[in-house]
Amino acid sequence: MGSGKGKARRAQSKSTATGSWADVDKQRWAQFLEQSGTRKVSLLTYYRTKKSTRKQEAEELACHLYADLVGIGAIRFPSGEDVEDFKVSIDNRPSVYAGIRPVTTLLLTRIATGEERIIRQSPLEDLHTGNRLGGRKVERIVGDLLAAFYPA
Repeated sequence: MGSGKGKARRAQSKSTATGSWADVDKQRWAQFLEQSGTRKVSLLTYYRTKKSTRKQEAEELACHLYADLVGIGAIRFPSGEDVEDFKVSIDNRPSVYAGIRPVTTLLLTRIATGEERIIRQSPLEDLHTGNRLGGRKVERIVGDLLAAFYPA
């Protein structure tokens, strides 16, 4: 067995896959948390959001995370595109598992073409305001958001 570093190296490298919407660098998020000292800060404390429903609140938190990922350079767009050319939203969509009713789905949409990519299905627990920026659940959302910019 190898040392297990291949996965970490792939996560650090820029995406060059055909169909990618942007270059991503997951290590930027870890660096941001370390340098800002916000690893243990809750989403609510950091983003100060309070909406009337969990779905609205989760969508706002996802939008804030997306904007921060762009701001710290974890998402770098090709020339001519920027943060406003993409939209993060939550909607009910058919489950990726056949035969199951529609579920709450976190989506990334390229506004110019209307093309959508699923970031995560059932994201409300991971985007709960009590979760910490450096916690496992937020890390999962960040990883899925970054991965949505390039196809598997």
